[in-house]
Amino acid sequence: MSTLAALEQMLDTGERELLVFELGPGERPRLASLAWTDGLDVVDSIDQQLEEWVRTALPGEPRGGTAHQEAIAREKGADPDTYGAWVYFPWRGLITRLLPRERFREVRTNRNRTKITDAQQRMLLERRIGVVGLSVGHASALVLAQEGLCAELRIADFDVIELSNLNRLRTSLAHLGCSKLEVTRREVAEIDPWIKVVPFADGIRDHNVEDFLVGGTGKLDLLVEECDTLPMKLAIRERCRAHRIPVVMDTNDRGLLDVELFDREPARPVLHGLFGDVDAAAAATLPPEQRMALFLAFFGGAEKLSPALRESLERIGRDLVSYPQLSSDVHLGAALVANAARRVLLGELARSGRYRIDLDELVADGRSVL
Repeated sequence: MSTLAALEQMLDTGERELLVFELGPGERPRLASLAWTDGLDVVDSIDQQLEEWVRTALPGEPRGGTAHQEAIAREKGADPDTYGAWVYFPWRGLITRLLPRERFREVRTNRNRTKITDAQQRMLLERRIGVVGLSVGHASALVLAQEGLCAELRIADFDVIELSNLNRLRTSLAHLGCSKLEVTRREVAEIDPWIKVVPFADGIRDHNVEDFLVGGTGKLDLLVEECDTLPMKLAIRERCRAHRIPVVMDTNDRGLLDVELFDREPARPVLHGLFGDVDAAAAATLPPEQRMALFLAFFGGAEKLSPALRESLERIGRDLVSYPQLSSDVHLGAALVANAARRVLLGELARSGRYRIDLDELVADGRSVL
């Protein structure tokens, strides 16, 4: 944990990185002076957070009663000003005070119980997950962070946010032209500043794929693959299979979800063998018409596409820029990815598979369960 001196140095040098730090005895006025000098907002909601913590710790006791008050006093300790952690969010010009990490996570994930047990939550908060592609992947990364499914997120994308992205990315006009990777990194930090986010700003390339999958603190426990090109989808799966890393992917059309458990089935063909003998190197050299055949094979044939996507294929480059995507599809995909990721990490999904959760079919006239 850093100290107030680390914040002072950061402000002096103009560095703009997330910082989690503690205050020592008597340092609160110094923090206030620093914030005033640099025009930073200071938000201290620790009393409200402690009241919420004690309700989760002693749910059977009367709210605000003696047992609650005594527990809060013990938790704060002899010097309340040194209690908890402070977080500097430079992109917001904000310093805020939070519960210590373990208490923070007890409260933040409390409503996960008992859909996720305490033992499962502790285990999940030690896992490493990679997310490649931050369109659908952006939403997935946020849900993974919200549910507390990892200690570390490795994220990869080289693209920036454009106006047309705002029909499906949960972000703002203030981020136009900003790196998708940096926006995702910031938003994860604002959910849980203790999740380690490792950015790969060039996206995934031949020179960094190994570092992404097995470098740094160690091998990924799971990969969420949401990149756009079929050759890269194949290439990264080939490396995941070699390293026995499971892969989860949402395809964003008719709720198509793929789960490939290379940790349990290291000999299985990538993408369920849909491409036959075509590997990543061969896919990268195919002419356009053969790439289209590969694209259709990826979905299981043209008849498996939604009508809107099937129609769009003939119009791209003529009166459409790209294939259609909706926010509702992207966020459904994020939910499917997080659900599958959690169950894979907990050993509750033991077999690879392909699934369709098509809302147009499931929620339709004549399908009501009443």
